[in-house]
Order: sequence, then C-alpha cells, then structure tokens
Amino acid sequence: MCLDTPHGRLLYTGDIGSDVKTLNPVKKRIPGVDYLIIESTYGMKSDIHPPMEGREKDLIQIIKETRKKRGNVLIPVFALGRGQDIMMILKEAKEKGLLPQPIYVEGMLLKANDIYDNYPEWMNKKMFNLFKKESPFNSNMFREVWNRKKIIQSKEPIIVVTTAGMMSGGPVIDYFKSWAPDEKNSLILVGYQVEETFGRQILDGLREFKDEDGDMKKINCRVDWIEFSAHADHPALVDYVSSFDEPPKKVFLNHGDPKKLEELWEEIDKITECIVADPKVYYTLDGETLQEEISSQKVIYEKLPPLDSAFQIIFTTPQDKIIKDRSINLIENTQNELLIAGYLDDSIVSFIIDVVKRGAKVRAIFRHITRPGNKKAFKILKKNGAEVRVNRESHARFIVSDNREAMISSADLTRDSFYDHFEAGILTGDKETIKKLREFFYKMWDQSAEGYVKD
Repeated sequence: MCLDTPHGRLLYTGDIGSDVKTLNPVKKRIPGVDYLIIESTYGMKSDIHPPMEGREKDLIQIIKETRKKRGNVLIPVFALGRGQDIMMILKEAKEKGLLPQPIYVEGMLLKANDIYDNYPEWMNKKMFNLFKKESPFNSNMFREVWNRKKIIQSKEPIIVVTTAGMMSGGPVIDYFKSWAPDEKNSLILVGYQVEETFGRQILDGLREFKDEDGDMKKINCRVDWIEFSAHADHPALVDYVSSFDEPPKKVFLNHGDPKKLEELWEEIDKITECIVADPKVYYTLDGETLQEEISSQKVIYEKLPPLDSAFQIIFTTPQDKIIKDRSINLIENTQNELLIAGYLDDSIVSFIIDVVKRGAKVRAIFRHITRPGNKKAFKILKKNGAEVRVNRESHARFIVSDNREAMISSADLTRDSFYDHFEAGILTGDKETIKKLREFFYKMWDQSAEGYVKD
C-alpha cells in the first residue's frame, strides 16, 4: 500500500513473500518512497528459505511414502493464500500422475477459493489463463467433504487439505484426533506455527494430547514441517530495501520476534536509517515521536431489532454470521447477569469481558478446555473476573441475558460455528422459558468443576 502524504511517500509492504503460485511477484523499486514499513518475520540471518522446487518435491515425496504404507495425509493450511498454493502443487502433481489417491478439501478454504474466483485479474498470467476456462480450485481433482465421519473412516489412502493452519481449531482437529495414533498416517505442516498453538506444540515434540471428550490420544503418525511461507526470508528483505534507486529516508520494522527484528535492523541500518517500530509509540513523518499509550478500538456491532415474537427461530450458514451477531447482541445488552453454556474460544470473549467490566455477573460452563482456543478463552475470562467452570457431561449450548432474552442453539461460541457450519437455534423472550433455563444452568453449575489451565 503506497500513500502520498504532505510529508512524503509512505510504503507499507505487508507480507512480501514471493514463493506463491497464484499471484504476481512483489513489486520492487517503487519510485520516490520516503518512508518504508516492512515486515521482519524471517529477519534473522539464518532465516533462508530453501528453493521452492525442492520444497514441492519434499511435499510430494512424503505423500507418496505415506501412500505406500496405505496411510492418510493431513495438511493443515491457512485458508487464504497458503491453501491455494498447496492445492495448485497437488493439482500439478496429480496431472503428472504422481498422486493417485483422492484429495479432499474442507473448511474456510472453500470460502476463500470463492474470493479467487471473483478476482482472477489479480492473479499472475498463468493463473489468469486457467481461470478463463474454469477455476482450478473447482477441478474434479478436488473433492468437497459432505460427510466428514465417512471420509475419516475411509479404507483407501486419501489426502485432506483443511483449516486451521496452526491447528488451533477447525475441521483439522477431527481428522487429527482420529489419524494421529496410527503410524501409517502423516501430518504435514506447511506454515509458520506460533508459540503455544497446537501445531507448534506438536512440532516441539508433543506426543499425546486430550481430545474434547477428555480421552488421551497418542501422536504416533509421521510429523513433517515444510515451510511454504508468505513471508520473505532475510536475504529477500534486505534485497527489497536495497533495490530502491534511492533508499527511503527511514525504514520501520514490524511483525517480528525480538531477535529477528534486531538482526534485520543491523543489516538495514547499513543502508538507511532503520527503526524497530514500537506499537505504543506514535511516529510522525517529520521526525518527532510521541510516547503514548495507544488504545485499541473494537468493532462496534449494529444493534439488532428486538424479537417480534416470544420465540423466533434463527439459522446460520457458512455464508453469513447471523448467530454470531445475535450472540454478540445478547451479550452486549446484558445489564446484571450473563450465563453461558457450551464450547467457547477467544473469538468473542472481548464482548463478554466488557459485560464483566460494567459490573454484571458472568458465569460460563465450558465442556472442556483441552484445545488451545478453549484454553485461551478460559484463561482470559477467569483473569478478567468472570466465573468459569468445566463440566465434561454438559452438551448444552445456550446463552441467558438477564431475565430478558435467551438463545438455545446447536452453535458453539467459536469460529467454527460462526464461519464454517450450518447451525440452527431459537431466540426467546418468554419469561417462563428463561426462568427454566436459569434453573437448569445452576443445576449444571453446582455439578461443574473449577477448571485450571497452566500459565
């Protein structure tokens, strides 16, 4: 993104990795740039990506070796960018006859593919020409999952490409818990794994985990990491800054671990003035810096109309967010007491914390706190004053806001339910129904345990 300001031209790169199969290479040597903001994800001198061709061969080789053992391959991907790159690599290999087994795709990846379908002119020439005929992501080489349980139990070796890329939730968890104990299967991680995510824990040597039912599962499957990154490596970042005909007056580094920021700063500061950007500092382009706490601003959701009847049925699909909006509306309108039962991750906990800060009583019953998203939500709520408990036998999903309104639905308060699933539920303002729900909640509450998550 390039902005012309009264103080000069400002360029913000975002992620500038060039190892993508769908888009044009990053544009270099943009003229007249005075100030540059650039990422530093792979800023250390030792951060050097191996050649793309070698990584693709490694991916295909692992899949072939797994098939020889009659095992399944699970590839967690980020829905936008990485998922499409992996699909194109698999498509090309299948066209060459290297991959005879079926390839299934699922999760947010399918919705992201639609975005590519809508904007083919943004892609490189090869991809654009493919889209003139048909979206390559709609090829019959890829099969959409309609019955996940049936696919998981497949007796023939298969490949599944699905979200989430760091295994923090999504369909990938269902596949992994079933396939992880079998040493014939393979898990191939293809993206960066942030600290404390499930994917990172597995890479760091985790060899058993609790599933959502509290059962211990062994990780006996093969685990590989092949970095197909959207981020440039150290040499490419330095080269990008060096490529300007005239270096920017200042370069600001962001999006990196401290050591990576430090090593990249050492190199770029030899070219021009370089600053490791502090998120709590305002930087003005005329040189002055203002040390000041910057408060984040939360998205304000439009208030939804009141119910037009005592009971109102609601639905949500992967194409909308009706139940998410209704859940947030229920939470935000709470004055005195908010009761929640079901699965929660950190997707909307900020709204729940706001209710606590207003002085309302908040109580939540988690079915489990075994997944990273559940653990994070549990810790955040507990730390901020909400009362939280765990009940493995609870399969109920509902929200009660004061004595005013309640929602009973199939949906969890998680990203999966909000964005990946078809869900249905009932909103009610019926006082007698709300009274019974509150009584039922407190019956569960009395039989629930105090949960504990290690820091």
